Amino acid sequence: MTNLQRWFLSVLLILGSVILGSGVGFAQSTNAGDIRGTVTDPSGALVPGVNVTVTNVDTGVTKTLVTNDAGLYDTDSIVTGSYTVAFSKDGFQKLVRGPVTVQVGFTTVNGELKVGASSQSVEVTADVTLLQTETSEQSTTFTAKSLVQLPQVTQTWENFTILLPGATGATGSSQGTANPGQVVAVNGNLPYSNIIADGASTTLSHSQNANPSTFENVSELQVNTSSFSAQYGIGGIIFNQVSKSGTNKFHGTAYDFIQNDMFTAHPYFSSGPIPFLRYNNFGGSIGGPVWKNKIFFYFNYDQIVNHGNQHGYNSVATDDMMTGNFTGINAIFDPTTQTIAYDSAGNPYPVRQSFASEYGAGNAIPSGLLDPVALNFQKFFPSSRRTTGITTR
Repeated sequence: MTNLQRWFLSVLLILGSVILGSGVGFAQSTNAGDIRGTVTDPSGALVPGVNVTVTNVDTGVTKTLVTNDAGLYDTDSIVTGSYTVAFSKDGFQKLVRGPVTVQVGFTTVNGELKVGASSQSVEVTADVTLLQTETSEQSTTFTAKSLVQLPQVTQTWENFTILLPGATGATGSSQGTANPGQVVAVNGNLPYSNIIADGASTTLSHSQNANPSTFENVSELQVNTSSFSAQYGIGGIIFNQVSKSGTNKFHGTAYDFIQNDMFTAHPYFSSGPIPFLRYNNFGGSIGGPVWKNKIFFYFNYDQIVNHGNQHGYNSVATDDMMTGNFTGINAIFDPTTQTIAYDSAGNPYPVRQSFASEYGAGNAIPSGLLDPVALNFQKFFPSSRRTTGITTR
């Protein structure tokens, strides 16, 4: 084992001891898959004691199980991906099924063993059906491959929510109804969503906002729109993000999503200049093995540089205002002289004296009433006499 491998292993052992020592228990993870099924003989009878070997095609990680007295097996939580499932027992031919696509949730892989020598093998390469028949849950799953192939201008899967069956844009979205992002209504539900990242909710309770992962980091995005399990928490829609992980082979990507006015065509009814636009969403990723079949790593860097057609101005205080002199502006009033008066109906209202009437020195605040903290803070304000980079009025 190399020094790098030892270092990674030490870090993982420390993290594992912290997690296991916390004594916190969780229900079925919402970021994992689960392969389960039954094993039968040619007559349809359940077969106990069958060795079931489940192997991740990408990482080589294996899990060995034995069917119980009812001929059942269950892998419990495993990472999503592509798997092969091998069934073997003395007196029966070996059966290998896969590659099988495992997404978040339960995947049923049954085995029917044929009588024969265990040295003989039967291989079934057809994938299992992805139709959900065990629950009434309605969901759509975007895999990493489909996310990359769909038309995209930025590194976010939120651009695809409008493509969901029964989806309509909600008016509360900052990007409008054509591209609603998180604020999407599906099947008539209210546009409330819960965005989950590897089993943990990332939606802020006070604002209902969440930062989605860049799709370069997403192995799978499962969108549940109705009748989902209580394990996902609250929300009219559940966006369940599953992160990518390294494999037994080194893989890397580099990307740059470019928006530039040189690519912009003139609108049909306009012949004026094309607005200035410079937008780059760039980055890269790399993943691979630290210790083959055991430990893996994955890293992604993503950055946005936007020099779009943004312009405007800010107002800054004049030098007279900095000293408390507001001559030529609406009258200002002394908050320390407030009294309560009553109208003819007995309703109270505040009455203050203006600085001009109180001190007879114009519409100005006496220097003795200026807060020293505010005076020191003003030193960081730009001067209104500056003529470059700042527009004054």
